[in-house]
Amino acid sequence: MKDISLRELLEAGCHFGHHAERWNPKAYSFIYGEKNGIHIINLELTKKGLEEAGAYLKKIASEGKTILFVATKKQARPIMREITQKYGLMSFIERWPGGFLTNFDQVAKNFKTMDALEKFISEATEKKLNTKKEVLMANKKLKKLMIIYGSVRGLKSLPDCLVVVDIKKEQKTIEEAKRRGVKTIGLVDTNADPREVDISVPTNDDAVGAIRYMLEYLGEAVVEGRNMIVKNDDKSEIRSTKSEINSN
Repeated sequence: MKDISLRELLEAGCHFGHHAERWNPKAYSFIYGEKNGIHIINLELTKKGLEEAGAYLKKIASEGKTILFVATKKQARPIMREITQKYGLMSFIERWPGGFLTNFDQVAKNFKTMDALEKFISEATEKKLNTKKEVLMANKKLKKLMIIYGSVRGLKSLPDCLVVVDIKKEQKTIEEAKRRGVKTIGLVDTNADPREVDISVPTNDDAVGAIRYMLEYLGEAVVEGRNMIVKNDDKSEIRSTKSEINSN
């Protein structure tokens, strides 16, 4: 992963918190000071938190564990959509479907529905056995499900970790994760309690530049972890081949 510089964090606007009157007293530990009524975040603690989060994601990704990003606030959606596609991440962008963690088996039935709809549309198009209206309705339903579940449909069980942008907005998501024992990493602004997540990254969670910097770094961490699996598999294959040659 790339080195995090305080200058880059500053240029991305990560240091700007909320108006002082909107602060959460529990955020005191990472507030550097106040300027013009705005709380300023200690970027050294931002750097430390981001490095810790990145190292953890890289580690669990290298172990084949699943990581789910949640970024449904308006300014985060286009960035999360771009990074999801760029790094092949699982994410919720439009909204968090209530009960996804606490009632996973039931909610995950939507994945099977999507598979069935795709099969129906494919066969109907190829064999022309159904009316255009039926195909149109199936496409409409599939599109609706894809918007919400498209990037997570490969999930077979509960994710091992959630990465959440704006833990105050995604409070219900954090609550579900706690109930199911799912590890959480959160981007935490001055209006939120950092104790709500397992690993907190103090940062401006509203500025587009700050959100992009955080998600890019964490996305790269996941990819690096995945690549370690591939390298280890390659090494195992080489060792196996050498062993086979030597035995012959």
